[in-house]
Amino acid sequence: MQSSQIIENNSHVTPVRIIRKDGEFYTIQFANFGRISLRGSRLYHTEEEAQKKIRPAPSSNRQVIRNGYHKTPYQYNNSRSPYGI
Repeated sequence: MQSSQIIENNSHVTPVRIIRKDGEFYTIQFANFGRISLRGSRLYHTEEEAQKKIRPAPSSNRQVIRNGYHKTPYQYNNSRSPYGI
């Protein structure tokens, strides 16, 4: 069995063991003995190689009000509303 690395949730690198190859798919085993199948393009030889592929999270473009929270649609003042909300 060969060792490899995968990226989970586009956020962290996890070491795995390759159990078998079936066409372009590999069955891998996690440290907790869970198994999944995935394409060979998702496997990396080293942790450093996998770390280079992790993309940073996009920055939020939401408007922030003074107390640090994002505005919801209910926080905007709509004086034309017949319901007073």
